[in-house]
Amino acid sequence: MVNYSEVSGYPLVQHWSLRSVLYHVKLNQWVLSQAFSSAIHSLDGATQRSDFASILREFGNHYVQEAVYGFQESCTIWYPNKQVQRQLWLEYQDISKVI
Repeated sequence: MVNYSEVSGYPLVQHWSLRSVLYHVKLNQWVLSQAFSSAIHSLDGATQRSDFASILREFGNHYVQEAVYGFQESCTIWYPNKQVQRQLWLEYQDISKVI
């Protein structure tokens, strides 16, 4: 995705953003381990704070519902005038020919 808007004056700023998603995983249903289920069911109104804290230490207090694997890069280019913009474009064209 490129956010580029043409303007008539300088300085000109371009913001480039590239995002690639290799995998996007989303849980449809919860699957609790037997150990976690037993620990949760052992809690009641008389449970001591230390017992509750030990369950949190063992299992944590968050779960992963969704994961996105990939990367995101962004770049901001500032052109002080049209001459610099043209020069950078020419250099980019030379580099892209080699690649």
